[in-house]
Amino acid sequence: MSPLDPKRQALLRSSLDLPGGVECDATLRYVGQIRQPGCSGLHGFDLRLGWRPKPPWELSLVGQNSLHERHAEFGAAAARREIEPQRV
Repeated sequence: MSPLDPKRQALLRSSLDLPGGVECDATLRYVGQIRQPGCSGLHGFDLRLGWRPKPPWELSLVGQNSLHERHAEFGAAAARREIEPQRV
């Protein structure tokens, strides 16, 4: 195991096909602390609600990284950047 690898990672994903062409997808993820560049662990939640009125049309409402405003990526502390969610 490299010092750049987190000790723990987890991913939980659920996909549901509901009546009326509605779909619901949810993802919960966790990545533990990375010791060498000193990045804290992070967790995130993504949710997608989709509707298919008729093929090939699909409308989706998506939320990504909805548990935090931003998180640090790995790299040297002086050059490290935080990833912020994109707002549409």
